[in-house]
Amino acid sequence: MALPEAIRFLKINDLFIILGHIEPDGDCIASQLVLTRFLKRIKKQAYCYSLGPFDRPEITKFESFFRKNIPEHILKKHPAVIVMDCSTSERIGKIYAQIKDLPILLIDHHVLGHRFGEVRLVNSEVPSTTLLVLKIIESFNYKPIRSEAQLLLFGLCTDSGYFRHFTNHSENAFRDVAKLVSAGANPKKVYNMIYGNSTLMQRKLLSKLLSRAESLVQGKIIFTHYTLKDKRESGNIFRSFDEMYRLLQAIAGTEVIVFIQQEAEYLYSVSLRSQNRVDVSKIAQSLGGGGHKLASGFSASGTIEEIKNAVLRAIKRVL
Repeated sequence: MALPEAIRFLKINDLFIILGHIEPDGDCIASQLVLTRFLKRIKKQAYCYSLGPFDRPEITKFESFFRKNIPEHILKKHPAVIVMDCSTSERIGKIYAQIKDLPILLIDHHVLGHRFGEVRLVNSEVPSTTLLVLKIIESFNYKPIRSEAQLLLFGLCTDSGYFRHFTNHSENAFRDVAKLVSAGANPKKVYNMIYGNSTLMQRKLLSKLLSRAESLVQGKIIFTHYTLKDKRESGNIFRSFDEMYRLLQAIAGTEVIVFIQQEAEYLYSVSLRSQNRVDVSKIAQSLGGGGHKLASGFSASGTIEEIKNAVLRAIKRVL
């Protein structure tokens, strides 16, 4: 972690482009928005960009706060770039080609991935990138205002499954939660932001995904999948599967959840979730991806059965 270098980067520059990863989640968009608002509070110029898609129910209402294209007149001013919650430059998407030669500060809590960014504030011991943003605000001798605190708590809760992944080593994070609540964040409202936007169709889709769940290796691994047909029949793009993971992880003996989502005819994204013992980031990395110890993923081509067999072989090597 290089907090002093990150603070210096923010102090010596006056114009910022703030990016996150493609297919953003709550931690990513909240980190971007709060840092943008804070930089404006201290009289800097800052602009948020994201390629989306904003298809998770909990973040759809934030899409209007983001721009998709960086205008040429901004680039000509040689802005500094801040990349949030992104472990590899590939995850930025096509915008990376526009900013790769500019000075870059990376703020992230993922340690795996391809190293990039001339200044790196990376700390895998914090459960969300929003808590790193909180540390930046405090380093300037400020406190988050109410709206910022609400978003910071929202980002933390989306990445932690509303504290579900916290352990007995999480005392520092809970101290930060107390600071955010003192600053005006409302935990009940945050819960409703995350879990209060489901439709009946989404609940029916959840039922379908649970009915497909397949228990393997003496119940240690559970597979399920989501197809293009499911996407068409559900009438929307549905990427918020946290409740499905919660229900499957509650099954006794489960150690790893494998969820295969079809993105195109022969292209899939694969999400891995662990209860605690298995480090799924190593499994994902061995298959070309990355992420956290308890939550990781990768992309793959082929058929569902081929991908399932490849993942199963990789998991068996560490079980």
